[in-house]
Amino acid sequence: MTVAAKMQRESRASWPDDRLVAECLQGDEKAWSALVDKYKNLIFSIPIKLGLYDDAADIFQAVCLDLLTDLPRLREPSALPKWLMQTCYHKCLQCRRRAERHVALAEEDAELPPVNGSPSALPGDLLVQLELRLVPIRRLRRNSASPQAPSDLFADAVWQNLNSTWKTWGSK
Repeated sequence: MTVAAKMQRESRASWPDDRLVAECLQGDEKAWSALVDKYKNLIFSIPIKLGLYDDAADIFQAVCLDLLTDLPRLREPSALPKWLMQTCYHKCLQCRRRAERHVALAEEDAELPPVNGSPSALPGDLLVQLELRLVPIRRLRRNSASPQAPSDLFADAVWQNLNSTWKTWGSK
């Protein structure tokens, strides 16, 4: 970075918020950089204080994206620090809720009973297994003249059992 560019950047950082916001709204990328540079420590400090070390960069990006999209609606540029703190805090809460939901779902998955004696099998696997078992029976049904035509009574009993199970699951 040249000395002139560094001085220009430092001079923009000293601009008041209303001037920085006005320049950003005009499309001045250097003003945007100065605005983000001016408030980056404030934005990063909130997730860090809340213990969201791993998510701080993502929260920073989300807040900056919200700032970029909501900047034209900012009524009072002097309220920008407060707006940034509130937005950042809300992003932190959303991040925490997502993490709690993820943990809750993982705990629910751990409580599922094993399917076919395999603790790793999930209900989705059971549905796939049932569907695969239905394919030959459906072919048999399709090729027969009437529902009672299959000579294999066992296949007919399996078909009725799986069909009723399928209907029961479909109604839930």
